[in-house]
Amino acid sequence: GRCRAAGRWRGRWARVHGCCGAARDVRGARYAVLGAWDAKLPDGVHLLSCGLPESIAAQVRQGLDRQQMFAVAEGRLYRAVNPGGDPSAFGLPASHPRIEAILAAPLSSLERTYGWLYLSRKVSGEAFDDDDDRLVRILTGQVGRIYENGILLTEAQRHAEELGGEMLERRRAEEALRKSDERTRFALEAGSIGIWDYAPATGALMWSETLQRIHGLTPGSFGGTLNAFYACVHP
Repeated sequence: GRCRAAGRWRGRWARVHGCCGAARDVRGARYAVLGAWDAKLPDGVHLLSCGLPESIAAQVRQGLDRQQMFAVAEGRLYRAVNPGGDPSAFGLPASHPRIEAILAAPLSSLERTYGWLYLSRKVSGEAFDDDDDRLVRILTGQVGRIYENGILLTEAQRHAEELGGEMLERRRAEEALRKSDERTRFALEAGSIGIWDYAPATGALMWSETLQRIHGLTPGSFGGTLNAFYACVHP
């Protein structure tokens, strides 16, 4: 059967879909289930199944032995034989197909673990072996890094969006200030009102264009000092 997602798998989740199918096909397992922790979800885990009917996959999501899977997620590969085939031996629902053998491995990058993958019931009827262990570890390690890259990309996109929002707000503020300055200048010119600003520490004196015109000066020609002002005062 094809792979099915229990819940929403979007963005970085979509990049790990192939892991279930690849692991199941390469190692000859009938069923594969991949889980990834997500604190944003009510039950804290995304679940993807390959080979299981959708109704059973949903039950697996609810009845999964979390303690066992947390142990796997801590980095300990889990392999077991179950001669009776009873799925409840692994905390799985009774409706789950018989499981004579199971292999679970952490979904990890070099830095941390994000979830787990389990394979069950080899088509050949044999138990999982050391070769299965090695290949599944390699596969889950690659998927873990892909998943981590997806997280980093998501964070980079979020930061870019925040930065873009800040830049937009800044442009809006600059535009509002420019319009305010234009309205002030228009009001001052309409009323023939000049303004000035003096900085005692430097001796710099600023006159507006309107004030310069009032004193008969060409805008931009005022000297910008007290002496320049004194020169404009009638003796």
